[in-house]
Formats: sequence, structure tokens, C-alpha cells
Amino acid sequence: MGPSDARVDLYYPALPKPRPDQMLMIDVLVSSGTDSNRKKGLVVALVEKLGDAGIDPNDIMVFFLETDRASGSFGGGRFAPPVAFA
Repeated sequence: MGPSDARVDLYYPALPKPRPDQMLMIDVLVSSGTDSNRKKGLVVALVEKLGDAGIDPNDIMVFFLETDRASGSFGGGRFAPPVAFA
């Protein structure tokens, strides 16, 4: 992407300082119904590890994209069974 392709409020959502021209956007594909705590745990781990590599947590955006498990094969040509909700 070029600089003119991204339209980002550099302070959204109420960041303490603006994002720089260079920021990291991560898309994570998960099965629909993935527990919010698992997503939050992944974000925490990503921010921690990327912070260790010198990336400011302020400059990291993470997006979760959900897909129905019945919409893809998870290996061997087999489709996964639906998630059982308790």
C-alpha cells in the first residue's frame, strides 16, 4: 500500500501519541465462535513479542476475521465439525 491508500486517524482510539507513517496492521483468520479471551491473549502476546523486537505497541493494529468452520478444509480434504457451544 502507498501512503495515500490508508486513511487512518493517527490518534484512534484515543491513543496518547499519534501513530507514525509506518504502522503494523495484522489480520488474523479465526473460526467463528473463537472465544474473546483467546483473541485478547493473542493480541497481548503479539504486542509483547513485537515490543521486544522494537515495535511500539502504539503502532500495532490487529484485526480478527471470522470464518465459518464449514467454509474450508483444515487438512486432508476434510472439513472440521462445527464448534460445540456450551
